[in-house]
Amino acid sequence: MNKRTETSSIVLRADKVVTQKTIGTQKVKYKNPRISIDSKILAPLKPDHLRIEIVYVGICGTDVHLIQSDSDGFILTSAPLDIPLDGRLIGHEGVGKVISIGADVNRFKLDDYVALESIITCKTCEPCRRGNFNQCENAKLVGMQTNGIFSTIVDIPESIAHNVNSLSNKEDGLKAAACLEPAGVAWLACNNSTIQAGESILIFGGGPIGYFCAMIAKLIFGASHISLVEPVLFRRIHAKKWCDDIHEAIDDDVLKKSYDVIIEASGFLKNLPPIIDRIKPNGRLALLARSGESITIDGVDHIITNNIKIFGVRGHLGGAFGRIINLCQAGRLPIHEAVTNVLSSIENLQETLINPTNILTKNCKVLVKIN
Repeated sequence: MNKRTETSSIVLRADKVVTQKTIGTQKVKYKNPRISIDSKILAPLKPDHLRIEIVYVGICGTDVHLIQSDSDGFILTSAPLDIPLDGRLIGHEGVGKVISIGADVNRFKLDDYVALESIITCKTCEPCRRGNFNQCENAKLVGMQTNGIFSTIVDIPESIAHNVNSLSNKEDGLKAAACLEPAGVAWLACNNSTIQAGESILIFGGGPIGYFCAMIAKLIFGASHISLVEPVLFRRIHAKKWCDDIHEAIDDDVLKKSYDVIIEASGFLKNLPPIIDRIKPNGRLALLARSGESITIDGVDHIITNNIKIFGVRGHLGGAFGRIINLCQAGRLPIHEAVTNVLSSIENLQETLINPTNILTKNCKVLVKIN
C-alpha cells in the first residue's frame, strides 16, 4: 500500500440516543464511548483540500471528555457532537507537513508546514457576513462534528490551514505551532475581555487555556497583577512564572482582592458566586470552559450598580492565529513552554486517552509526536 495514502487514526464510536423529539428536530446524545485505532486508505483528495502528514497533535480536555462518561453512560462533553455509525476521527489541535495539494489550492506548496484551526465556517450566514466567524450558525467543529486530526495523515480544507514555515526550523517552534489553537482561544478571551495595561486579573483553571491566558495577559496585554486558582499542584507550580499569586481554591486571600477581569477556564462554576462582588466597577467576567454545569449568580445589585459585563467566549477565529505566529517568531510569546510531556506514538495517544489521569494531574499541555 502507498504510505502516503494509508492512514492510522483514533476513531470514537458511541451509541446514539434521541433524548428529545419535536416537529422537524431532535436532540441527540451519545453514550458508551469507545475508541480504536483504525487503518484505511484515503479517498482521492478534494480540489480545495490539503493532504497533511501530521507531526504533532495536542490533547485537549474536550478530547478527554469525549472518552469519559457520566453515571448513566453518556459522554461528558457538552460541546456540539455528531458521531456517525462508522465512528468519528477525533482531535483538533496540531501541526503537519503538506504532502499533496488539491487542484484548486494556491496558497500552499509541498512540504509547507501548516497549523490548523478547529472551526469550519460557512462564510455565508449573517454572523459570518458580519465577520463574527466564531458564531457561525453552520459551524462544524473539527474532531467533533467533522473528522479530526488524531491520525498519521489527514485531508483538511485549505481554508483552516495557516502557514507556519517560520516556526518549523526548531522543535520548539513546531511545538508552538501545535499549541496555536488553544493559545488562540486564550488570546480571544483576553482580547474580548478588553484587558488594559495595569489591570488585575483572576483566572480560574491552570490547564493549557488558563496557562495561556496568564501568559498572554501579562506579556501582551500588560496586566499588572494575575491571580490563579488551580487545585492541581503540578499546574500551580508550572504556571507560577506568569502569575503573581496562586491558590489551590478560593480562600481569604483571593476574597481580599478585587479584580478588573475574571476569566473562568476551569468549568467549575461553583467558584463564581462568592467572587462576583470582588469585581471592580466596569469589570468583566469571561466564561470559557464547557462543563454543562448550571450557574447561579448572586450579587445582581453589585453587577447592575458597577456596570459589570458577563459574557461567553468561543473559538479562536478572527486573526488570533496570525498575531500569535508573529509574536512566536519574534520571540515574544513562548507558548511552547506550556508543553510538559510529548508522547511518542498514536498507540501512546490511545492509551493516554483511555487512562488520562496523568494528563490532568501531572501535566499542563501534552503533545503527541505522530511523524
